[in-house]
Amino acid sequence: MKSEALPPVPFPPGHYWRQFRIRILPSFGFLSVLALSIWLWGKNLTNPMVVGQVEAPQVEVAALKPGRISKLNVVLFQEVKVGDTLAVLETADPLVASNTFAKILAEMNLLRVSAGLDAAGRVRLADFRLNGMIRRTELAVAQAHFKWAQVEFDRVTNLAAETFANNFDLGIARPDLPPAGPRLYSLASPSDLDIARRDRDEAAVEVEQKNMAVALAEKALHELDPTTIDLESPVMRATLALAEQELRLAEAQLAPIILTAPLSGRVSRLDLPAGSIVLAGVPILTIASSIPDRITGFLGQPLRLEPKIGMQVEVRSRGLVRRSGAARVVDIGPRIVLFDAPLRVRGMGAAQERGLPVVMNVPANMFLRPGELVDLRLLVQ
Repeated sequence: MKSEALPPVPFPPGHYWRQFRIRILPSFGFLSVLALSIWLWGKNLTNPMVVGQVEAPQVEVAALKPGRISKLNVVLFQEVKVGDTLAVLETADPLVASNTFAKILAEMNLLRVSAGLDAAGRVRLADFRLNGMIRRTELAVAQAHFKWAQVEFDRVTNLAAETFANNFDLGIARPDLPPAGPRLYSLASPSDLDIARRDRDEAAVEVEQKNMAVALAEKALHELDPTTIDLESPVMRATLALAEQELRLAEAQLAPIILTAPLSGRVSRLDLPAGSIVLAGVPILTIASSIPDRITGFLGQPLRLEPKIGMQVEVRSRGLVRRSGAARVVDIGPRIVLFDAPLRVRGMGAAQERGLPVVMNVPANMFLRPGELVDLRLLVQ
């Protein structure tokens, strides 16, 4: 006897939904997450072919001769333009300058006495020249005194502007008066300030008078009969030329050095404050431009491609909002060099590697800052 087939047992809809959640949904979710991870990795987290650094011009300002910074006109992060006065450097102490010019003045007086110019009429032009140089030397001495008086006046003025509080009392209690607060005392008395101001004004008047004397001496020399030049002896002309060169050399050596800005930018570093003693060639401050002009990257060894000038480069910035732009290779280094490669491991800084330097232009639409790290990908056409 043949048995009849039984009808299939119907499954409720919840059973099919359960089978879908157990067998199909995990695989679909895994594949979706995997595809999203691959897309995110390729867009944001993949290691770039080259890590570049945005660079801008910067220059260190230093003096050619040792001296003391008498005036500093800039502060940290201040904006400066080309030709702005950054600092004034005194190459010699005012007393040394005064003594140097006094020595030259004594040598000129010795020359006058030994040559007998006052009694000899045929060397009248040489006498006038000596008078002019003596007046210039006296003017230089007066200017040195004025600089010294000005420095002393500035120092006393700064001390007078600084105050300190004194909280002690004399132990006498007055219940009918409120308690007295701290008293402010100045570091310099008014008499010291008056004396410094008087010395500075006297030195300024002396400089003005010496200037007038130099002008008169030059006028007298100009009005002198030029035919008397032939009456000078060769020895006297050589002696006068030597004295003139010594005076010019002393004026050049003792003149203050004015440091100006070689480029427009901002003061990124200030190494020495005003009043510091500096040596020749030691940087005083650094000026950096805020406008980048190039991107420098290094192709590590082994070279995965041979870069060429004009090759297109994709530049991608780092940050919450990743911007991208197109650039081109403008220069290639001549040799493999040692560079600091930033590691991509959290907590580690950089490693020394060797690579070929490649310079690219800066995309105009990315608004990059100097010193910023960017990801580079060289496109092979």
